Amino acid sequence: MNREVFLKLIVDQFSGSDLQIENITFESEYKKLEIYDSLTGMAIIASIEDEFRIKISDEDFQLANTIQSLFDLVLRKTNNSK
Repeated sequence: MNREVFLKLIVDQFSGSDLQIENITFESEYKKLEIYDSLTGMAIIASIEDEFRIKISDEDFQLANTIQSLFDLVLRKTNNSK
């Protein structure tokens, strides 16, 4: 999985914002961004589930505080589904 493509997928879910991908890193705590809300969280989950054909539980999503931890979660789930 390409890290930059994954990062863009996450940033794209912050609809209506002028969030620039250059301002976000894998260490970013995306849930602490001022523009994050529960609808953004649902959009992130839906986009990941659609893109990677996996299911993310609410508990797993709550534990993924950084983009890196979310990326790692997706890697684990995609590797387990093979």
